[in-house]
Amino acid sequence: MSVMADIRSVHRSFGALEVLKGIDLEVRTGEFTVVLGPSGSGRSTLLRTTRTRAFLSKVL
Repeated sequence: MSVMADIRSVHRSFGALEVLKGIDLEVRTGEFTVVLGPSGSGRSTLLRTTRTRAFLSKVL
């Protein structure tokens, strides 16, 4: 299967608070992927960050 999304070493901070610390994720075509974690663990931040990177890569 081909790789649909390949995310490597994602870091995201809000001031001094580092919420994403070197996240790696590979999703292949046809796979179903779930992001799980407690409140405040960075799930939404990861999705927003990867969505923004995908958009920018298409624009640039």
